[in-house]
Amino acid sequence: MTQTELKPAIRIGTGAAAGAVVGVIGTQAVVTGLGFTSTGIAAGSIAAGMMSAEAVVAGGGVLAGGTVATLQSLGAVGVLASSLLLSVAIVGAGVGVGVSLLVKGHIEPLPLPIARGVKHGKWMVLTEEGIGNVCYYPLDSEVGLEYFHHVRKHRPMLAVILFHPDGHELRCGGWNWFALQTIRQRHRGRVSDSGRISTLSGHIHPLVPGAVIALHSPAHNQFVRMMGASVDAKGGHRDMDDLPSEWTSEQFIVVDAGGGQIALYSAQHRRFLRVMGTSVNAEGGEVPQPCLPQDWDAERLTVVEAGGGLVALFSVKNNQLIRMNDRQDVQTNGEIIDVDPLPNIWNWERFNVVCVQPPT
Repeated sequence: MTQTELKPAIRIGTGAAAGAVVGVIGTQAVVTGLGFTSTGIAAGSIAAGMMSAEAVVAGGGVLAGGTVATLQSLGAVGVLASSLLLSVAIVGAGVGVGVSLLVKGHIEPLPLPIARGVKHGKWMVLTEEGIGNVCYYPLDSEVGLEYFHHVRKHRPMLAVILFHPDGHELRCGGWNWFALQTIRQRHRGRVSDSGRISTLSGHIHPLVPGAVIALHSPAHNQFVRMMGASVDAKGGHRDMDDLPSEWTSEQFIVVDAGGGQIALYSAQHRRFLRVMGTSVNAEGGEVPQPCLPQDWDAERLTVVEAGGGLVALFSVKNNQLIRMNDRQDVQTNGEIIDVDPLPNIWNWERFNVVCVQPPT
């Protein structure tokens, strides 16, 4: 369903909202009338259009706890349960009003430059302007505060959140609780707004083919290591300048994987590091030389700028970033992500590259 096609749904949703205030029967009409039924979302309904629009914006999935998921849960359990008559009547009024706003297919964007994601060191005003359409406005501190209050005053129904440059939420406003949740999820980088990635322009030493390197997490002060077919960070805490020479399991040869990508090969274990879903391992099998087989895609990594001389490693095949968590695991975060730019609050995905031996 396009935004143009969604416009008639605004009138339907608004009318249903008015009915919801009348009582419990109106509430049932709002939820089921939109197509959120006890057997699922009805084909060709407004609900189907909402699900389609949200899935497109969210990169192929529907947000857990988002608008569509919440309304479908209401439709699935049946809002006329006798034990919930009073509470449902109240919720129905809110849902009716909320749906009339959430189904709205178009809101004129704010007259400010829009970024593709969170900008490092900037105050961010994030709004939801249409279903799942989160807009990022990077601003200077005083302007950010003033503009937040301007939006709250002149567009009180618009969901808006102000974030500090260090990533924490300062203030929020708007009548749409679901939209605020969507904004928070996008700010954490849990859903992709675009398929683009910001890669390093050219090779930055020492991530060049032939170099022997180690990956150090400044967030946890530990090195990535390979132990047989496993990849973890359980070698112990070490500063990036204090890698013992005998720690060969933490050392990787950078291999040219073609197309501007690299692969990481462990001479100690004769295996390549790879990404398979949420798992980072070396289970592809032993390879006697650091030469990547042409049909091995899970081992290919794109180097991403992470600020401050740090890098992140992105698997295009899995659409995932490698990270080190606080349990000494090396994995991915299991979410579709947008790394253009890499969110400034994502510290687990950032690594120092320590040069053990330059390319010969």
